[in-house]
Amino acid sequence: MYNEEQYIYHMFQEHFIRNKKENIVLYGTGVHTGKLLDKLKGRQIKGLMDVKRTGEILWGYKVFSYEEVKDIPNVCIVIIARDAVLHTVYRRIEVFSRENNIPVYDVRGNLLTVKNIQIEEEECFLLDSSELLKKIEAADCITFDIFDTLLTRKLLVPQDVFRYIDGINPIQGLVFSKERKRAEESIRDKNNPTIYEIFECLQNNTGISNEERERLLALEIKTEKTILCRREAVCQILEEARACGKKIYLISDMYLTGRILEKILKEYRIEGYDGLFVSCDYSQGKQEGLFQRVREEVKYDGSTRILHIGDSFFSDICAAKEAGYDTFQIYSPREMFERSMYSRFLPEPETLEEELVLGKFVSMAYNNPFGEYKENGKLVFRDMCRIVELLVAPVILKYMCFLLRTVIMNRNDYMIFPSRDGYLLRKLYDRIIETGVLDVKLPESIYFYTSRRAVLTASVYTERDVLNILSIDDTRSMEDMLKVRFGITVGRNEFKMDGKKLSPRLIKRLLRICQEERKNYQEYIMNTGIARYQRPAFADFIAVGTIQSAVEKLAGREMQGIYFWKRKSEEERYEKLYVDSLYQSTGDFDMDANIYRFYYFLENILSSPDPSLISISQEGKPYFYEEKREKKDIELLSRIHESIGNYVGDMIEFLPNILDCRASVRLYDGILGLLSKECSEFKEEELFHMNNIDEFMGRSVTSMNR
Repeated sequence: MYNEEQYIYHMFQEHFIRNKKENIVLYGTGVHTGKLLDKLKGRQIKGLMDVKRTGEILWGYKVFSYEEVKDIPNVCIVIIARDAVLHTVYRRIEVFSRENNIPVYDVRGNLLTVKNIQIEEEECFLLDSSELLKKIEAADCITFDIFDTLLTRKLLVPQDVFRYIDGINPIQGLVFSKERKRAEESIRDKNNPTIYEIFECLQNNTGISNEERERLLALEIKTEKTILCRREAVCQILEEARACGKKIYLISDMYLTGRILEKILKEYRIEGYDGLFVSCDYSQGKQEGLFQRVREEVKYDGSTRILHIGDSFFSDICAAKEAGYDTFQIYSPREMFERSMYSRFLPEPETLEEELVLGKFVSMAYNNPFGEYKENGKLVFRDMCRIVELLVAPVILKYMCFLLRTVIMNRNDYMIFPSRDGYLLRKLYDRIIETGVLDVKLPESIYFYTSRRAVLTASVYTERDVLNILSIDDTRSMEDMLKVRFGITVGRNEFKMDGKKLSPRLIKRLLRICQEERKNYQEYIMNTGIARYQRPAFADFIAVGTIQSAVEKLAGREMQGIYFWKRKSEEERYEKLYVDSLYQSTGDFDMDANIYRFYYFLENILSSPDPSLISISQEGKPYFYEEKREKKDIELLSRIHESIGNYVGDMIEFLPNILDCRASVRLYDGILGLLSKECSEFKEEELFHMNNIDEFMGRSVTSMNR
C-alpha cells in the first residue's frame, strides 16, 4: 500500500543517508519535513532553510539564513516539497546555489538545474487530450479525482477557505481559521475524519454552542460551494467517456462526506457517474487502500483495465499504480501557474485579498490542462474579452474598491463620472449599489458630459486664456487648431505670418464663442444639480486635473478627485486640487507602473460608445465630434464592458469585505503587465487597434505600447 510519508523517507534514505552525503540542509518547513526529521533522528542534517522563517528553531533545528548556509563546508540543499512547488522554490535559490557552488536536490535525489527544471516545466504545458482519449478507449473503467481535476477552487491554497471564512464571518474571541486547523490536526490520529467529526473536535476545543457549531459547519460547506469552478475540458472528457459506455467512478481524499459532495457535484453539473468513493466515508485515503475499494466495486478480476485521472503525483499517480491502475496525470491550475513564467513575474500574495485575486487569475488562466500554451506556460489569447477579463479587469476592480472606500471615508454626497473615461466606471458603480453587498448607503451618481475641449473653451475669459489653449502641444496648423478647438474657420489674414499672433478681431470673435459656450455649459452644470451638493467626488483615470479644475471653476464648487493615477504638474492650480490617487502621484518620468505603460489601450477600454464631446448646445444637449470608430469596434467595446462587469460583479460578491481591500496595487499592476509581448501571445493583434481619436490633441489613440 502506497504511503507518501514512507515514500519520502525511503527516497531520502536511499539517495542521501546511504550515500553518506554530509552536511545536508533541508529547504522547507512543512509537515513532511517534521515527520522526516522524526525518523532520521538528526543524522547528517545541519539545519533548515525557509526565507520567511529565518532564525526560528523548528524540531530542534535552526532555520538558516543564506549567509549561514554558505559558511557550511561541503553543504548540499534538499528541497522537501511537492512537485508543484519544487520549481518555484528552486527558482528562488537558483542564483544563490550557482554563485556559491552549492548543489540542490529534490527528495528523489535528482540534481536540480535550470535546464532540467525547464524541461519539466515545458512538459506540464504539452498535455494532449487525444492521448488521454486513447487511454480511455482502451480501459474498461475510468476513475476521476475530483478536486483540482474536475473542480478547482478559486484559491491558491485550499486552507485559505478558512481564512476566507474569517473575512466573511468575524467572530469575537474566536479566530476560525486557527481553530479549524487545530481541530483537524488534533484529530489526525483518526483515519480520514469527516467534517462532522472535525467540528465536534472544534467545539470541544473552543466551547462553542451546538447552534454555533452547526452554523459554522453549514457556512464552511456553503463557502466550499462558492469558491469552486468547473474545469470544463476535464468535465468534457468525463462526458465523452460516459458516452462511450465506460464505467465512471469518482474518488477523493476529502473530509466532506459523499452525501455532501453529491450535492456539490450536481450543482456543478457533474452527474451520471456510477459511484463515488470519499476517504472520510471509508476511513481510508487513496494511499491507504481506497483504490482497492473501487477494484472491489468493479469486481476486478485481473483482466479489468482501470484508468485513473488525477493531479497529485503521490495520491493519484503513485497510489493508483500501486493498486494496479493505468494512470494519466493532469496538472492543477496552481501547479501549472507555479511552473509557469508568471510565478516569477507576479509578486507573492501577502494578504487574503491578494490570495483571492491571484487565485481567481490562476483558476481562469490555467483552467484547461490541455489548453494552448507557449513555452513556460505563456498564455495564448484569441479573444479580446478573455484578454481584458483576465489581465485588465483586476486593476479596474481594485480602483472600484478604492473609490468606494474613499467616497465613504470622505463622506462625499455626490459621485461624478465624467465622459468618456467614466462611462464604464459609472456602470460598475451602479451595479455594485444594485447588488446590495454594502451595508452603507452610497451617494447618487451622474454620468457627466465633458471633455478638455468643452471645459477649456467654456473657461476662457481673456486673450491669454485663448492663447493658453492654442499653446497646448499639437503638430497641426493654426487653422486646423482653431477649427477643432474653437469650431471656427479663419483665413491667413486673421493671424500674423509667424502663425501665432492673433488679430484683435479674431480674439473678440473667439471670446464671444467662448462666452456663449460657457453660458450653455454652466446651465448644463446647474441642471445636473452639482451645485446643490457640499462634497461631490470626481472620478478620473490618468490626469493632471485639467477637467476637474475647470469644472470646479465653472460649478463654483470644490470637488474630491478620485483617480487611478494623479500625474504631477508644474502648474500650481493642479497641484492644489484635492485628489486621492490609487497609484502614488508622480511625474511622468518617475512613473514605471504598467498602468502608464498601457495608458492608451486602457483609455480605449474605459471609453464610451459616444464620440468625444465638443460642447453643450443651447438646448442643453451634448454635441459630439464625428464618430471615427467602426461599428465593429463599438460592438466589441460593448462586449468588453460586459466581460469586465461580470468579473467585477463576481469579485465584489466574492471578496469578504470590499471596503477593507487595502492591499497595495502591486499584484494588480503585475497582472496588467502580462499584456506585454514578452508575457502573452495574441493571435488577433488588430483587436488592440480600435481607431479612437483624440480630436483635441489631433492624434489617434490606438497604440497599446506592447
